[in-house]
Amino acid sequence: MQPPSTRATIKRNAKRAQYDLNVIKDILAAQQICHVAFVEDGEPRLIPTLYFYDDNYLYLHGNRQSALLKHMAAGGDVCISVMLVDGYVIARSGFNCSMNYRSVSIFGQGEAVTGSRHREALDQFVAVLVPGHEQAVREPTAQELAATAVVRVSLAEMAAKVRDGDPGDDEQDKASDVWAGVGIDFGTTNSAAAVFDGKTVTLIPLEKDLLETAALQSVQLDNDVAIMPSATYIDRNLQTKTGQAAIEQYIADNTGRTVELIPEVIAEVSQFVEHGDGAENNEVDTSTEKIYGAPVTDSGLQGRLFRGTKRLLGDSRVRRLLVFDHPFRLVALITPLLLRMRKALEAEVGTVSAAHLGHPVNFEGRDPHRNQLALSRLGEAYKYAGVAEQHFYPEPIAAAASYLHNNPGVSGDVLLTVDFGGGTLDLCVLKKHGDTFEVVTTYGVGLGGDHIDQLLFRKLLFPLLGEGELWRRPGFDREVIETRFPFEDFADLLLNWAVTYTLNQNKYTTPVMECIEQGGPGQRKFERLREVIKHNLSYMLFARIKAFKAALSSQPSARLDIPEIDVDVTLTRAEFEALIAQPLQQISEAVEVTLQQAQLAPEEIDIVLRTGGSSLIPAVRSLLERRFGDKVVDHDPFTSVATGLAIASYHGLQP
Repeated sequence: MQPPSTRATIKRNAKRAQYDLNVIKDILAAQQICHVAFVEDGEPRLIPTLYFYDDNYLYLHGNRQSALLKHMAAGGDVCISVMLVDGYVIARSGFNCSMNYRSVSIFGQGEAVTGSRHREALDQFVAVLVPGHEQAVREPTAQELAATAVVRVSLAEMAAKVRDGDPGDDEQDKASDVWAGVGIDFGTTNSAAAVFDGKTVTLIPLEKDLLETAALQSVQLDNDVAIMPSATYIDRNLQTKTGQAAIEQYIADNTGRTVELIPEVIAEVSQFVEHGDGAENNEVDTSTEKIYGAPVTDSGLQGRLFRGTKRLLGDSRVRRLLVFDHPFRLVALITPLLLRMRKALEAEVGTVSAAHLGHPVNFEGRDPHRNQLALSRLGEAYKYAGVAEQHFYPEPIAAAASYLHNNPGVSGDVLLTVDFGGGTLDLCVLKKHGDTFEVVTTYGVGLGGDHIDQLLFRKLLFPLLGEGELWRRPGFDREVIETRFPFEDFADLLLNWAVTYTLNQNKYTTPVMECIEQGGPGQRKFERLREVIKHNLSYMLFARIKAFKAALSSQPSARLDIPEIDVDVTLTRAEFEALIAQPLQQISEAVEVTLQQAQLAPEEIDIVLRTGGSSLIPAVRSLLERRFGDKVVDHDPFTSVATGLAIASYHGLQP
């Protein structure tokens, strides 16, 4: 169809023009609000307002004193716009990003509506808001009718413009491998994900639900929503929860619960007994007897929590873990976490087809093939999680890429990264070559912040929970037996909070109660141990230890205050550093090995990049500064790996 007039002719992107009356009326029918432009006293005006239309006119209404309605009632010129947004068009460049839309522009002169049509039009405005409601409202008063004006403009001069296609990417952009880089850092303790569009790195809010819950409850969050605990919880129905929700469900299900172990059926034996004289019609009775093993099944367990599963990926001996009589491969235990991260990424940026995936230089364990095995398992889990194109990238190199991106003008060509995270210590040496870099060497050991937390728990809390105390109990012939309390039976279960609840069974609680009843100086210690077991407090104790450790990173001394078990310990930073002397020595040795592999002396290193949450410990910085002086710099301790992976993904970097 031809445009009705010169001013109603679409000139820009004329191929999108529509002059078909049916197309135009479909757009008008899908909207209720229009914008009316007019000129008053030489100044432009733009007013949004409700409308309805019939075959020939578009109608507006309002107070008779309205400048717009007075202008239109007097026959003034107007331009009316109606627009619908059908979708966002996301292109590889900002220049080509757009919207799919449908719009109508109407040109004409206003006209007052009077008489019976005025009254009918007012009912139609009510029907636009709530169809049928015009039959339910009372009749308008004469005063209301007199105060309300109705005007209209002819539909004789109008045009539509419609965009309904894919992004108009330039050929050079289409040739690019990626338009945004994606990085996923699946960590031993925590995980993070990020995207990079060539200009800005964006961290993905993996724990977005926590943000919404906190807003509803008007509370402050303790953790960054971009950091998700690497935890999976599987209940008896084999339904899973991940992240912080998994931990909270585990704690809720096991607080105060007494563990009752029942014997496990390990076999069934059937016996066939025939009655009669051997004829064909003799009766045969079958009896089945169940053979029970040791009592190992926790009948009241609501679900299993798995955290730190990454540590097992390189262990060829660990193939499956039994979850409520169902064997789960390690791959199946971590896939829900990876799937959640992929979905969170896609909620923010659209389909994720490729990503750079972080991994430690050396996975934990002693298996000589642990790295190959762990990467194979990780790759399989990522495949099940929907990440088809996988690019594994060492975590310390990713942290270095993040630092170099944030500091493009930094002087120095040789960089040592020390990434001290929750589960591993990873190091690498890079050499800059203009805007790129060369990986000289990498090295890693199974030492992380979790190990230091366990060390603090052992050194500070074990003596307050009964370690080293005596256990007196009656023996034969009124004899009193006195031995050391078998705290070693409790130690590993206390240090691994995910299984601490298993201490709440008679074989553990009975000796604790006997030690409480015997009184003496150890009584209060065993009362504390009872509280930890009864209320499943190990997770909370580790949370307090982490906060205590963080406080010592910024203060000369700190208090480990745990009123739930009446513990209040003050430690100076010097005392803390004495406690962690062995891990510090391991860090020093790892740095030395890395330098030897790179065939570099300390003075040949230009920048020492300190990253990872555990790198915040002042003793770690002091150790590095003693060797490298003022070359030590800090960078984004918790999310540098994720951001660096996204940057490496965007640029297509390979280790």
